[in-house]
Amino acid sequence: MRHSLLLVLALVTAALSISAHATTWHVPSECPTIQAGVDSAAVGDTVRVACGTYYEHDIVMKSGVHLTSEGGGADCVTINAQRMGRVLYCLEVDDAASIVGFTITGGLVAGATAQDSTGGGIYCEDSSPTLANCAFLDNSAALVGGGLFCGVEAITAFTNRTRWHDPDPPSVVRSGPTVTDCTFSGNSSQGGGGAFCYQGSPTLTRCTFSGNTADRGGGLYCAGDATSLLDCTFFGNQADVSAGGIYFSAWSSATVTDCEFLHNTSARHAGAVRSEQYSSPTFTGVTFTRNVSVWTGGAVLCEDGSPSFDHVEFRTNTAGGAGGGMRCSLSASVALANVTFYDNVGAQGSGLYCGDSSSATLTNCIIAFGGDTSSAVMCGSSGSAALSACDVYGNGGGDWVGCIAEQGTINGNFSADPLFCRAELGDLTLYEGSPCLPGNHPDGGDWGLIGAWGLGCSATGMAENAQQTSWGAIKAMFR
Repeated sequence: MRHSLLLVLALVTAALSISAHATTWHVPSECPTIQAGVDSAAVGDTVRVACGTYYEHDIVMKSGVHLTSEGGGADCVTINAQRMGRVLYCLEVDDAASIVGFTITGGLVAGATAQDSTGGGIYCEDSSPTLANCAFLDNSAALVGGGLFCGVEAITAFTNRTRWHDPDPPSVVRSGPTVTDCTFSGNSSQGGGGAFCYQGSPTLTRCTFSGNTADRGGGLYCAGDATSLLDCTFFGNQADVSAGGIYFSAWSSATVTDCEFLHNTSARHAGAVRSEQYSSPTFTGVTFTRNVSVWTGGAVLCEDGSPSFDHVEFRTNTAGGAGGGMRCSLSASVALANVTFYDNVGAQGSGLYCGDSSSATLTNCIIAFGGDTSSAVMCGSSGSAALSACDVYGNGGGDWVGCIAEQGTINGNFSADPLFCRAELGDLTLYEGSPCLPGNHPDGGDWGLIGAWGLGCSATGMAENAQQTSWGAIKAMFR
């Protein structure tokens, strides 16, 4: 016991000593370049960069070093790689390191190897630094991760996609950067125009992905990962093949909470999100609005995995083919609880299409006012959908028809106007007399809340209970 106590005291003393002797290195007054500042710094030191534009590339970051702009915001310091390489390189950088307050731009990697074609803005291999208040702007990678790459190694799997069909999940998860209040805009690559995460566990909070492009995953690509996204926005990203917003693949177990997907597009499948190859992402408190797919899955395409959706809104998404809101295929098993589909358009299934031996379970959901002439739910190729306590109403091609025709009067299902507060303004909370509110069910039973959002307005149309109104719905009113 005495030896253990002495060891603890020694460690505390060492930590205090490091803190007491930490040095701040100023760029350019003391160190002429950012790289020179990082090279001069030891563990616990800070490299503080004066506001301005610095033309540097392939800056090698170190563990335990804090790299920060003088003002702390992205508008203070710009690091422009002038398309001569990536901007920053992190290899086995620990979680004590941080990069705060920079605009990362002009990065370009298009080398002969996978590593030299990955991570145009910042490359993080086996690294877990904190990235905060940074803007990733107009970076490019010939392979993946136009703005940011985080993973265990340089990607080879992206060009050997058969490897990702291995039925065993990845066993290595090491990279876990914390990314907070960052923006990814105008970045491009084959996979993950904004960012690419491979067998890592990054956490992204209050980040915005806008105007990024890729073949797959215009905003973000997650493969074999446990990425956590909280309060992030994906706006106006584009995929030439699939998933304008996020592409989940290879056993991804990502969590997506309180995020928004708006105006993302795909030239083929999945306007906003695609989940495939044994992936099981979870979506909670998420809104999908005005996403477009030329082929299938206006907002979401789910294949051969088990994604789940809880308190999620699909509003005014469009698919040229099947599944205006969502398409399920290739034996996918999808769970939807308290989900609202409104005004989605698809040639087959305005709200949902299930085909290729896929199945969807819908509990306490609303599918209403689907546009065009398609029914609310359609099934094909051994697909199925099971609904309970759901309101299916006002869809152009029919409500309880097709593969769900026999379910309209059982298990608490019904067809009645859900009485949204201001649907035309994007507010899908419920009027106080709605049959979808607890206690108002047409059969008199207690089926709980039906749909994504609760009480939002009284007879006068004013807010009745702000705590039961979703923040996403409020923000949507002003878009």
